[in-house]
Amino acid sequence: MSILNQRDLFYSTDDRPRKPSRQVPPVPDRRFRADRWDEVRLQFDDQHLTGRAGMPNVFLHERNLDLKGKLGRAIKMERRSDAFRPSECSKFLIDGKMEGIERLSHVETARRDPIYRREYGLTELPCGKTLGQYLKSFEENHIGALDGLNRRFTDWMVRKSLRRAEKERSDGPGGIRRDRKGRFKVGLDFDSTCMAVYGKQEGADRGRHPRKKDKPGFQPKFAFLSGLDAMIHHRLYPESAGLNSGFPEFYRGARARLPRRTVLQWVRGDCALYSKENVKMLEREGLTFGISAQKTPHMKAAIGRLPEEAWQEFEDQQGRPVELAELYYRPATWPGPRRVFILSRRLKESPQKKLWDQEKYQIYAYLTNASGSLWERYKFCVGRCTVEKCIRESKLGFDWHHLPCAEWDANRAYLGHVQLAYNLMISFKLTALGGAARRWSADTIRRRLLTVPGRISPRNPNIIHMPSWWPHRHHIRYANRQLTDFKD
Repeated sequence: MSILNQRDLFYSTDDRPRKPSRQVPPVPDRRFRADRWDEVRLQFDDQHLTGRAGMPNVFLHERNLDLKGKLGRAIKMERRSDAFRPSECSKFLIDGKMEGIERLSHVETARRDPIYRREYGLTELPCGKTLGQYLKSFEENHIGALDGLNRRFTDWMVRKSLRRAEKERSDGPGGIRRDRKGRFKVGLDFDSTCMAVYGKQEGADRGRHPRKKDKPGFQPKFAFLSGLDAMIHHRLYPESAGLNSGFPEFYRGARARLPRRTVLQWVRGDCALYSKENVKMLEREGLTFGISAQKTPHMKAAIGRLPEEAWQEFEDQQGRPVELAELYYRPATWPGPRRVFILSRRLKESPQKKLWDQEKYQIYAYLTNASGSLWERYKFCVGRCTVEKCIRESKLGFDWHHLPCAEWDANRAYLGHVQLAYNLMISFKLTALGGAARRWSADTIRRRLLTVPGRISPRNPNIIHMPSWWPHRHHIRYANRQLTDFKD
Protein backbone atom coordinates (compact mmCIF):
# COMPACT_ATOMS: atom_id res chain seq x y z
CA MET A 1 0.00 0.00 0.00
CA SER A 2 1.84 3.10 1.19
CA ILE A 3 5.53 3.47 1.76
CA LEU A 4 6.30 0.93 4.46
CA ASN A 5 7.73 2.11 7.74
CA GLN A 6 7.89 5.65 6.48
CA ARG A 7 9.15 7.00 9.78
CA ASP A 8 12.15 4.69 9.45
CA LEU A 9 12.88 5.86 5.92
CA PHE A 10 16.34 7.23 5.39
CA TYR A 11 18.32 8.34 2.38
CA SER A 12 21.58 6.76 1.27
CA THR A 13 23.93 8.91 -0.79
CA ASP A 14 26.88 6.49 -0.82
CA ASP A 15 29.06 9.08 0.87
CA ARG A 16 32.50 7.82 1.81
CA PRO A 17 34.70 9.87 4.12
CA ARG A 18 37.58 11.41 2.30
CA LYS A 19 40.85 12.55 3.68
CA PRO A 20 40.66 16.30 4.13
CA SER A 21 43.08 18.24 2.01
CA ARG A 22 43.95 21.88 2.42
CA GLN A 23 44.68 22.43 -1.25
CA VAL A 24 42.66 21.36 -4.26
CA PRO A 25 44.70 19.09 -6.57
CA PRO A 26 45.70 20.62 -9.89
CA VAL A 27 43.50 20.24 -12.94
CA PRO A 28 45.58 17.51 -14.70
CA ASP A 29 45.29 15.26 -11.64
CA ARG A 30 41.50 15.65 -11.67
CA ARG A 31 41.02 14.65 -15.28
CA PHE A 32 40.01 11.24 -16.54
CA ARG A 33 39.33 9.79 -19.93
CA ALA A 34 35.99 10.88 -21.37
CA ASP A 35 33.52 8.29 -22.66
CA ARG A 36 32.51 7.82 -26.26
CA TRP A 37 28.78 8.46 -26.34
CA ASP A 38 28.30 6.76 -29.71
CA GLU A 39 28.79 3.41 -27.94
CA VAL A 40 26.10 4.05 -25.31
CA ARG A 41 22.93 1.96 -25.54
CA LEU A 42 19.67 3.11 -23.95
CA GLN A 43 17.54 0.51 -22.18
CA PHE A 44 14.27 1.36 -20.38
CA ASP A 45 14.15 -1.70 -18.17
CA ASP A 46 14.71 -0.44 -14.60
CA GLN A 47 11.53 -0.37 -12.52
CA HIS A 48 13.15 1.12 -9.41
CA LEU A 49 14.42 4.45 -10.79
CA THR A 50 12.60 7.66 -9.93
CA GLY A 51 13.02 11.32 -10.72
CA ARG A 52 11.24 12.40 -7.52
CA ALA A 53 13.37 10.97 -4.75
CA GLY A 54 12.62 13.95 -2.48
CA MET A 55 8.83 13.59 -2.60
CA PRO A 56 8.71 11.12 0.35
CA ASN A 57 9.46 14.09 2.59
CA VAL A 58 6.34 15.80 1.25
CA PHE A 59 4.35 12.57 1.73
CA LEU A 60 5.64 12.34 5.29
CA HIS A 61 4.56 15.93 5.95
CA GLU A 62 1.10 15.17 4.56
CA ARG A 63 0.94 12.00 6.65
CA ASN A 64 1.72 14.02 9.78
CA LEU A 65 -1.12 16.40 8.93
CA ASP A 66 -3.50 13.56 7.92
CA LEU A 67 -4.18 15.34 4.63
CA LYS A 68 -5.70 12.33 2.89
CA GLY A 69 -8.07 11.63 5.76
CA LYS A 70 -9.18 15.26 5.94
CA LEU A 71 -9.79 15.33 2.19
CA GLY A 72 -11.86 12.14 2.43
CA ARG A 73 -13.98 13.55 5.27
CA ALA A 74 -14.48 16.91 3.55
CA ILE A 75 -15.20 15.87 -0.07
CA LYS A 76 -17.82 13.16 -0.37
CA MET A 77 -19.07 12.08 -3.80
CA GLU A 78 -20.92 9.11 -5.16
CA ARG A 79 -18.36 7.08 -7.10
CA ARG A 80 -18.24 3.61 -8.59
CA SER A 81 -16.50 0.91 -6.59
CA ASP A 82 -13.78 0.58 -9.24
CA ALA A 83 -13.23 4.33 -9.62
CA PHE A 84 -10.65 6.51 -7.91
CA ARG A 85 -11.69 7.93 -4.57
CA PRO A 86 -12.17 11.70 -4.25
CA SER A 87 -9.41 11.89 -1.66
CA GLU A 88 -6.99 10.14 -4.04
CA CYS A 89 -7.79 12.51 -6.92
CA SER A 90 -7.55 15.62 -4.75
CA LYS A 91 -4.32 14.52 -3.09
CA PHE A 92 -2.74 13.58 -6.42
CA LEU A 93 -3.66 17.00 -7.82
CA ILE A 94 -2.14 18.70 -4.77
CA ASP A 95 1.01 16.56 -4.96
CA GLY A 96 1.34 17.43 -8.63
CA LYS A 97 1.16 21.12 -7.83
CA MET A 98 3.74 20.67 -5.08
CA GLU A 99 6.03 18.98 -7.59
CA GLY A 100 5.47 21.74 -10.17
CA ILE A 101 3.17 20.10 -12.73
CA GLU A 102 1.67 22.93 -14.76
CA ARG A 103 -1.31 21.46 -16.62
CA LEU A 104 -3.48 18.45 -15.98
CA SER A 105 -2.16 16.75 -19.10
CA HIS A 106 1.38 16.82 -17.64
CA VAL A 107 0.65 14.18 -14.98
CA GLU A 108 1.48 11.31 -17.35
CA THR A 109 5.08 11.10 -16.14
CA ALA A 110 4.09 11.20 -12.48
CA ARG A 111 1.20 8.76 -12.46
CA ARG A 112 3.53 5.81 -13.20
CA ASP A 113 6.45 6.87 -11.01
CA PRO A 114 7.31 4.20 -8.39
CA ILE A 115 7.36 6.81 -5.59
CA TYR A 116 3.77 7.83 -6.30
CA ARG A 117 2.65 4.25 -6.82
CA ARG A 118 3.97 3.19 -3.43
CA GLU A 119 2.44 6.21 -1.70
CA TYR A 120 -1.04 5.58 -3.09
CA GLY A 121 -0.88 1.79 -3.35
CA LEU A 122 -1.99 1.89 -6.99
CA THR A 123 -0.34 0.61 -10.15
CA GLU A 124 -1.45 3.73 -12.03
CA LEU A 125 -2.84 7.02 -10.80
CA PRO A 126 -5.50 9.25 -12.43
CA CYS A 127 -4.66 10.71 -15.81
CA GLY A 128 -5.27 14.31 -16.82
CA LYS A 129 -8.65 13.56 -18.36
CA THR A 130 -9.81 11.81 -15.19
CA LEU A 131 -8.73 14.78 -13.06
CA GLY A 132 -10.61 17.12 -15.39
CA GLN A 133 -13.78 15.05 -15.10
CA TYR A 134 -13.32 14.96 -11.33
CA LEU A 135 -13.14 18.78 -11.14
CA LYS A 136 -16.24 19.09 -13.33
CA SER A 137 -18.20 16.94 -10.85
CA PHE A 138 -17.75 19.55 -8.08
CA GLU A 139 -20.92 21.25 -6.91
CA GLU A 140 -21.44 24.18 -4.58
CA ASN A 141 -21.41 22.02 -1.44
CA HIS A 142 -18.14 20.36 -2.49
CA ILE A 143 -16.53 23.76 -3.14
CA GLY A 144 -17.74 24.96 0.26
CA ALA A 145 -16.27 21.87 1.93
CA LEU A 146 -12.94 22.45 0.19
CA ASP A 147 -13.00 26.08 1.32
CA GLY A 148 -13.66 24.96 4.89
CA LEU A 149 -10.69 22.60 4.72
CA ASN A 150 -8.53 25.47 3.50
CA ARG A 151 -9.71 27.60 6.40
CA ARG A 152 -8.95 24.93 9.01
CA PHE A 153 -5.52 24.19 7.56
CA THR A 154 -4.60 27.89 7.36
CA ASP A 155 -5.85 28.36 10.92
CA TRP A 156 -3.54 25.60 12.19
CA MET A 157 -0.55 26.77 10.16
CA VAL A 158 -0.82 30.43 11.14
CA ARG A 159 -1.32 29.84 14.86
CA LYS A 160 1.57 27.36 14.98
CA SER A 161 3.86 29.77 13.09
CA LEU A 162 2.91 32.71 15.30
CA ARG A 163 3.61 30.75 18.48
CA ARG A 164 6.96 29.59 17.10
CA ALA A 165 7.91 33.11 15.99
CA GLU A 166 6.93 34.52 19.37
CA LYS A 167 9.06 31.91 21.14
CA GLU A 168 12.08 32.54 18.90
CA ARG A 169 11.87 36.33 19.33
CA SER A 170 11.12 36.36 23.04
CA ASP A 171 14.68 37.44 23.87
CA GLY A 172 14.98 40.12 21.20
CA PRO A 173 12.94 42.61 19.21
CA GLY A 174 10.31 41.16 16.93
CA GLY A 175 7.09 41.99 15.16
CA ILE A 176 4.86 39.49 17.05
CA ARG A 177 2.52 41.33 19.42
CA ARG A 178 -0.56 40.43 21.48
CA ASP A 179 -3.46 42.58 22.60
CA ARG A 180 -4.94 42.74 26.08
CA LYS A 181 -7.03 39.62 25.47
CA GLY A 182 -3.96 37.60 24.46
CA ARG A 183 -4.79 37.56 20.75
CA PHE A 184 -2.08 37.88 18.11
CA LYS A 185 -2.11 41.13 16.13
CA VAL A 186 -2.02 40.41 12.39
CA GLY A 187 -2.44 42.32 9.15
CA LEU A 188 -3.82 41.65 5.68
CA ASP A 189 -2.40 42.59 2.27
CA PHE A 190 -4.89 42.82 -0.58
CA ASP A 191 -4.21 42.64 -4.30
CA SER A 192 -5.61 41.35 -7.57
CA THR A 193 -4.19 40.21 -10.89
CA CYS A 194 -5.43 39.91 -14.46
CA MET A 195 -5.33 36.59 -16.26
CA ALA A 196 -6.27 36.23 -19.93
CA VAL A 197 -8.00 33.10 -21.19
CA TYR A 198 -8.22 31.59 -24.65
CA GLY A 199 -11.37 30.00 -25.91
CA LYS A 200 -14.78 30.08 -24.28
CA GLN A 201 -14.59 30.22 -20.49
CA GLU A 202 -17.71 30.52 -18.39
CA GLY A 203 -17.72 33.80 -16.46
CA ALA A 204 -14.91 35.50 -18.40
CA ASP A 205 -15.33 38.95 -19.94
CA ARG A 206 -13.23 41.78 -21.34
CA GLY A 207 -11.76 44.24 -18.89
CA ARG A 208 -8.67 46.38 -18.50
CA HIS A 209 -5.88 43.87 -19.07
CA PRO A 210 -2.50 45.69 -19.08
CA ARG A 211 -1.00 43.69 -21.97
CA LYS A 212 -3.77 41.78 -23.77
CA LYS A 213 -6.56 44.31 -24.18
CA ASP A 214 -8.66 42.33 -26.64
CA LYS A 215 -8.64 39.05 -24.72
CA PRO A 216 -11.30 38.05 -22.19
CA GLY A 217 -10.20 36.83 -18.81
CA PHE A 218 -10.60 36.83 -15.06
CA GLN A 219 -9.33 39.01 -12.26
CA PRO A 220 -9.05 37.01 -9.01
CA LYS A 221 -8.66 38.84 -5.72
CA PHE A 222 -6.27 37.74 -2.98
CA ALA A 223 -5.86 38.35 0.73
CA PHE A 224 -2.48 37.35 2.20
CA LEU A 225 -1.43 37.34 5.83
CA SER A 226 1.32 39.90 6.32
CA GLY A 227 4.74 38.45 7.08
CA LEU A 228 3.82 34.78 6.71
CA ASP A 229 2.54 35.23 3.11
CA ALA A 230 -0.18 32.62 3.67
CA MET A 231 -3.19 32.92 1.37
CA ILE A 232 -6.17 33.55 3.64
CA HIS A 233 -8.85 34.19 1.05
CA HIS A 234 -9.31 34.27 -2.71
CA ARG A 235 -12.20 34.64 -5.10
CA LEU A 236 -12.51 34.41 -8.87
CA TYR A 237 -14.07 37.43 -10.58
CA PRO A 238 -14.54 38.48 -14.20
CA GLU A 239 -11.84 40.70 -15.63
CA SER A 240 -14.06 43.79 -15.52
CA ALA A 241 -14.39 43.53 -11.70
CA GLY A 242 -11.28 45.19 -10.25
CA LEU A 243 -10.09 45.09 -6.67
CA ASN A 244 -12.10 48.19 -5.75
CA SER A 245 -15.29 46.69 -7.19
CA GLY A 246 -17.07 44.93 -4.34
CA PHE A 247 -14.08 45.29 -2.01
CA PRO A 248 -16.15 45.61 1.23
CA GLU A 249 -17.70 42.19 0.63
CA PHE A 250 -14.34 40.59 -0.15
CA TYR A 251 -12.79 42.32 2.88
CA ARG A 252 -15.48 40.94 5.20
CA GLY A 253 -14.93 37.45 3.75
CA ALA A 254 -11.18 37.70 4.39
CA ARG A 255 -11.73 38.99 7.90
CA ALA A 256 -14.09 36.10 8.67
CA ARG A 257 -11.33 33.67 7.64
CA LEU A 258 -8.75 34.97 10.09
CA PRO A 259 -7.38 32.25 12.37
CA ARG A 260 -8.62 31.90 15.90
CA ARG A 261 -6.97 33.90 18.65
CA THR A 262 -5.95 36.61 16.16
CA VAL A 263 -7.19 40.16 15.70
CA LEU A 264 -6.84 42.34 12.62
CA GLN A 265 -4.76 45.47 13.19
CA TRP A 266 -3.67 46.78 9.79
CA VAL A 267 -4.57 46.61 6.10
CA ARG A 268 -2.43 47.42 3.06
CA GLY A 269 -3.23 47.63 -0.62
CA ASP A 270 -2.26 49.22 -3.90
CA CYS A 271 -3.88 52.17 -5.66
CA ALA A 272 -6.93 50.04 -6.56
CA LEU A 273 -8.12 50.54 -2.95
CA TYR A 274 -7.61 54.30 -3.09
CA SER A 275 -11.17 55.56 -2.69
CA LYS A 276 -12.95 57.61 -0.05
CA GLU A 277 -15.45 54.80 0.67
CA ASN A 278 -12.72 52.27 1.46
CA VAL A 279 -10.74 54.77 3.56
CA LYS A 280 -13.82 55.72 5.57
CA MET A 281 -14.65 52.03 6.14
CA LEU A 282 -11.14 51.30 7.44
CA GLU A 283 -11.19 54.40 9.66
CA ARG A 284 -14.59 53.40 11.06
CA GLU A 285 -13.24 50.01 12.07
CA GLY A 286 -10.20 51.54 13.74
CA LEU A 287 -7.61 49.86 11.49
CA THR A 288 -4.19 51.12 10.53
CA PHE A 289 -3.88 51.26 6.76
CA GLY A 290 -1.32 52.02 4.09
CA ILE A 291 -2.67 52.50 0.55
CA SER A 292 -0.83 53.59 -2.56
CA ALA A 293 -2.34 56.89 -3.75
CA GLN A 294 -3.10 57.98 -7.29
CA LYS A 295 -1.15 61.10 -8.27
CA THR A 296 -3.79 63.35 -9.81
CA PRO A 297 -2.84 66.74 -11.33
CA HIS A 298 -4.18 68.41 -8.18
CA MET A 299 -1.86 66.28 -6.01
CA LYS A 300 1.12 66.83 -8.31
CA ALA A 301 0.63 70.57 -7.90
CA ALA A 302 0.55 70.18 -4.11
CA ILE A 303 3.74 68.12 -4.21
CA GLY A 304 5.43 70.77 -6.35
CA ARG A 305 4.65 73.42 -3.71
CA LEU A 306 6.62 71.54 -1.04
CA PRO A 307 9.88 73.27 -0.11
CA GLU A 308 13.12 71.44 -0.69
CA GLU A 309 13.78 71.42 3.07
CA ALA A 310 10.75 69.16 3.57
CA TRP A 311 12.56 66.22 1.95
CA GLN A 312 14.68 64.00 4.19
CA GLU A 313 17.27 61.66 2.72
CA PHE A 314 17.48 58.01 3.80
CA GLU A 315 19.11 54.83 2.54
CA ASP A 316 17.24 51.62 1.78
CA GLN A 317 18.45 48.05 2.33
CA GLN A 318 20.18 47.97 -1.07
CA GLY A 319 22.15 51.11 -0.21
CA ARG A 320 20.25 53.30 -2.67
CA PRO A 321 19.30 56.84 -1.62
CA VAL A 322 15.64 57.65 -1.14
CA GLU A 323 14.09 60.96 -0.08
CA LEU A 324 10.93 61.06 2.03
CA ALA A 325 8.48 63.83 2.90
CA GLU A 326 5.05 64.33 4.49
CA LEU A 327 2.11 65.92 2.72
CA TYR A 328 -1.07 67.03 4.50
CA TYR A 329 -3.51 66.90 1.65
CA ARG A 330 -7.21 66.49 0.87
CA PRO A 331 -8.20 65.26 -2.60
CA ALA A 332 -10.45 67.61 -4.50
CA THR A 333 -13.47 65.27 -4.47
CA TRP A 334 -13.04 63.97 -0.91
CA PRO A 335 -15.03 65.63 1.86
CA GLY A 336 -13.63 65.92 5.35
CA PRO A 337 -10.25 66.85 6.79
CA ARG A 338 -6.81 66.57 5.27
CA ARG A 339 -4.93 63.31 5.69
CA VAL A 340 -1.27 62.32 5.85
CA PHE A 341 0.45 61.19 2.66
CA ILE A 342 4.00 59.75 2.74
CA LEU A 343 5.98 60.74 -0.36
CA SER A 344 9.08 58.93 -1.60
CA ARG A 345 11.31 60.44 -4.25
CA ARG A 346 14.05 58.68 -6.18
CA LEU A 347 16.37 60.10 -8.80
CA LYS A 348 15.54 58.58 -12.18
CA GLU A 349 18.13 58.12 -14.89
CA SER A 350 16.98 59.91 -18.03
CA PRO A 351 18.47 61.21 -21.29
CA GLN A 352 17.82 64.77 -20.10
CA LYS A 353 20.13 64.27 -17.14
CA LYS A 354 22.92 62.95 -19.34
CA LEU A 355 22.57 65.72 -21.96
CA TRP A 356 21.60 68.85 -20.03
CA ASP A 357 22.25 67.75 -16.45
CA GLN A 358 18.56 68.01 -15.58
CA GLU A 359 17.45 65.89 -12.65
CA LYS A 360 14.19 63.94 -13.03
CA TYR A 361 12.53 62.30 -10.04
CA GLN A 362 10.10 59.45 -9.70
CA ILE A 363 7.64 60.15 -6.88
CA TYR A 364 5.34 57.68 -5.10
CA ALA A 365 2.57 58.61 -2.66
CA TYR A 366 1.05 56.52 0.15
CA LEU A 367 -1.99 57.37 2.25
CA THR A 368 -1.57 56.12 5.82
CA ASN A 369 -2.64 56.75 9.40
CA ALA A 370 0.23 54.77 10.92
CA SER A 371 2.23 56.25 13.78
CA GLY A 372 5.99 56.41 14.21
CA SER A 373 8.85 58.10 12.49
CA LEU A 374 8.82 59.03 8.83
CA TRP A 375 11.01 56.07 7.91
CA GLU A 376 8.91 53.60 9.93
CA ARG A 377 5.69 54.73 8.26
CA TYR A 378 7.31 54.48 4.84
CA LYS A 379 8.54 50.94 5.55
CA PHE A 380 5.05 49.99 6.69
CA CYS A 381 3.48 51.25 3.45
CA VAL A 382 5.99 49.59 1.12
CA GLY A 383 5.81 46.32 3.07
CA ARG A 384 2.88 45.28 0.89
CA CYS A 385 5.27 44.83 -2.03
CA THR A 386 5.79 41.27 -0.79
CA VAL A 387 2.27 40.57 -2.09
CA GLU A 388 3.60 40.90 -5.63
CA LYS A 389 6.08 38.15 -4.79
CA CYS A 390 3.25 35.97 -3.45
CA ILE A 391 1.14 36.47 -6.57
CA ARG A 392 4.13 35.75 -8.79
CA GLU A 393 4.79 32.62 -6.74
CA SER A 394 1.20 31.43 -7.05
CA LYS A 395 0.95 32.22 -10.77
CA LEU A 396 4.35 30.94 -11.91
CA GLY A 397 5.15 28.44 -9.17
CA PHE A 398 1.69 26.84 -8.96
CA ASP A 399 0.30 27.79 -12.39
CA TRP A 400 -2.62 29.74 -10.97
CA HIS A 401 -3.30 31.58 -14.24
CA HIS A 402 -3.94 28.43 -16.35
CA LEU A 403 -7.51 27.35 -15.69
CA PRO A 404 -7.99 23.78 -16.96
CA CYS A 405 -11.77 23.71 -17.45
CA ALA A 406 -14.40 25.80 -19.20
CA GLU A 407 -16.93 25.49 -16.35
CA TRP A 408 -17.03 28.12 -13.61
CA ASP A 409 -17.42 25.71 -10.67
CA ALA A 410 -14.69 23.39 -11.99
CA ASN A 411 -12.22 26.28 -12.13
CA ARG A 412 -13.21 27.34 -8.62
CA ALA A 413 -12.53 23.81 -7.39
CA TYR A 414 -9.17 23.82 -9.18
CA LEU A 415 -8.17 27.11 -7.50
CA GLY A 416 -9.19 25.70 -4.13
CA HIS A 417 -6.73 22.83 -4.62
CA VAL A 418 -4.04 25.28 -5.73
CA GLN A 419 -4.55 27.38 -2.60
CA LEU A 420 -4.19 24.28 -0.44
CA ALA A 421 -0.99 23.29 -2.28
CA TYR A 422 0.41 26.83 -1.95
CA ASN A 423 -0.18 26.94 1.83
CA LEU A 424 1.09 23.37 2.15
CA MET A 425 4.37 24.44 0.57
CA ILE A 426 4.66 27.26 3.13
CA SER A 427 4.00 24.88 6.03
CA PHE A 428 6.56 22.44 4.55
CA LYS A 429 9.19 25.19 4.50
CA LEU A 430 8.45 26.25 8.08
CA THR A 431 8.32 22.70 9.42
CA ALA A 432 11.02 20.81 7.51
CA LEU A 433 13.57 23.43 6.45
CA GLY A 434 15.86 25.64 8.44
CA GLY A 435 18.12 28.64 8.01
CA ALA A 436 18.28 30.24 4.59
CA ALA A 437 16.29 27.36 3.04
CA ARG A 438 13.10 28.77 4.60
CA ARG A 439 13.37 31.72 2.23
CA TRP A 440 13.65 29.57 -0.90
CA SER A 441 10.97 29.88 -3.53
CA ALA A 442 8.81 26.94 -4.55
CA ASP A 443 10.78 26.38 -7.76
CA THR A 444 14.06 26.32 -5.82
CA ILE A 445 12.69 23.73 -3.38
CA ARG A 446 11.55 21.56 -6.26
CA ARG A 447 14.87 21.69 -8.08
CA ARG A 448 17.00 21.11 -5.00
CA LEU A 449 14.92 18.91 -2.70
CA LEU A 450 11.97 17.26 -4.46
CA THR A 451 12.74 16.37 -8.08
CA VAL A 452 15.98 14.57 -7.31
CA PRO A 453 17.05 11.44 -9.23
CA GLY A 454 17.10 8.32 -7.11
CA ARG A 455 16.77 4.56 -7.05
CA ILE A 456 14.68 2.51 -4.67
CA SER A 457 16.66 -0.41 -3.32
CA PRO A 458 15.10 -3.70 -4.56
CA ARG A 459 16.30 -5.53 -1.44
CA ASN A 460 15.23 -2.97 1.19
CA PRO A 461 12.33 -0.76 0.02
CA ASN A 462 12.97 1.65 2.91
CA ILE A 463 16.24 2.82 1.34
CA ILE A 464 16.42 5.33 -1.51
CA HIS A 465 19.83 5.70 -3.09
CA MET A 466 20.59 9.25 -4.23
CA PRO A 467 23.62 10.79 -5.96
CA SER A 468 26.63 11.25 -3.72
CA TRP A 469 27.49 14.48 -5.52
CA TRP A 470 24.09 16.14 -4.83
CA PRO A 471 25.01 19.53 -3.32
CA HIS A 472 21.87 19.88 -1.17
CA ARG A 473 21.84 16.46 0.47
CA HIS A 474 22.21 17.96 3.98
CA HIS A 475 18.92 19.87 3.50
CA ILE A 476 17.14 16.64 2.50
CA ARG A 477 18.47 14.79 5.54
CA TYR A 478 17.57 17.67 7.84
CA ALA A 479 14.03 17.79 6.46
CA ASN A 480 13.61 14.04 6.94
CA ARG A 481 14.76 14.28 10.57
CA GLN A 482 12.45 17.22 11.28
CA LEU A 483 9.44 15.49 9.77
CA THR A 484 10.19 12.17 11.49
CA ASP A 485 10.30 13.89 14.88
CA PHE A 486 7.21 15.99 14.09
CA LYS A 487 4.87 16.72 16.99
CA ASP A 488 1.63 18.61 16.60
